[in-house]
Amino acid sequence: MNHKSREEYWIGKGINYSQLWEDYNHHDGEEYIKKFNTLILSLLKVEFDLPNINEPLFSHEAIYKSFKGLYHDFKEFCLTKDEYNNSKPLFLYSIERGSADWSFLLDPNMIFNFINLLVSGFFYYGNKKDNKKILDSLKHDKSAKTIPEEKINAFITQPNSKIIFENLDKFHPKKIIIKTKYFSKHATLSREEEITIYFDNENNKPTML
Repeated sequence: MNHKSREEYWIGKGINYSQLWEDYNHHDGEEYIKKFNTLILSLLKVEFDLPNINEPLFSHEAIYKSFKGLYHDFKEFCLTKDEYNNSKPLFLYSIERGSADWSFLLDPNMIFNFINLLVSGFFYYGNKKDNKKILDSLKHDKSAKTIPEEKINAFITQPNSKIIFENLDKFHPKKIIIKTKYFSKHATLSREEEITIYFDNENNKPTML
């Protein structure tokens, strides 16, 4: 990060407002929002165990862009060209408890692949124990595309993946919650269809509720 980008990140100096709002108001942005309103999605929440949840959202931009970029790069790396072109983006849904709980909406057909990536990445760079048993128990939707393990492992070792996981791990990932019932303009989330993966930091392994 150069001096100019540091000032923009931390104190708001040197922001290109014309470019910022042009990007938001551009026709492509309108199409992005219209696309969201036609989609059926699932909810994914990642909770971090932060020591002080009452602090300002210092890490907001870094965490948000890391998740957004990680999901995009993961699809680009692992999917075919046609699958990538037809894929759906990751939507930020909410941030709760300071900046500890992050909720995203994404394609139900990709959610377990992305969870596989997150769990594998946190374990790979956090020096935790094997997570295969947990991940195998998640692979229950046979209609969804399953990205081969070797492709996921190859993506995890990419330089940008290393940067993302090593830095996100500093915020102590606590658990991942998946709400598998579809979310759209015409549907609501159901608490009856939740899967929670707990990262047991003391024992270096996740447990599933």
